[in-house]
Amino acid sequence: MRAHTASSLARVHQHNISKSRLVEKSHIVPTQYKDVELTELGALQAFVLGHGTGDHWNHLAECRNVLMYGAGHMREQARRRQEDIAPFVEILALCDRAKAALLSIRDREQKTGRFGLSGPEKEVISGLVATSADFWRQQPVWFFGECVKSSRARAHTLIQPKAKS
Repeated sequence: MRAHTASSLARVHQHNISKSRLVEKSHIVPTQYKDVELTELGALQAFVLGHGTGDHWNHLAECRNVLMYGAGHMREQARRRQEDIAPFVEILALCDRAKAALLSIRDREQKTGRFGLSGPEKEVISGLVATSADFWRQQPVWFFGECVKSSRARAHTLIQPKAKS
């Protein structure tokens, strides 16, 4: 059962990476979260299994950035309507912790040449992916696409794939 599950995850992961490379090459902005969710889960799983790459890191960084834009916008909308902003403040705090974890992962990779997750980083990144899924399932489809566009227009930190020797 375990081997079957691992091979199924590997196939899903490979499919997601292939699909994400198509999206990256064509610069198509995903408009629905459901199209991105499996890619985020696959990237997280790759790190957990010790097979993380720069592409996986980029997907998780974009997950964080897009969620940050969405939660920030919703916080401001709630503030204007004089509603409770606490849920969005919590999400933004998680995004800050995820940024620190992602930068730590990137710095470790630059020093050692390998990606890896510490226990606390795994907890934060897992929370990020789960929170992203919960958040985007509750939002209109158009809003996700707009947050992706905003994030991509301002993204500065990406890990470039290494040239094959």
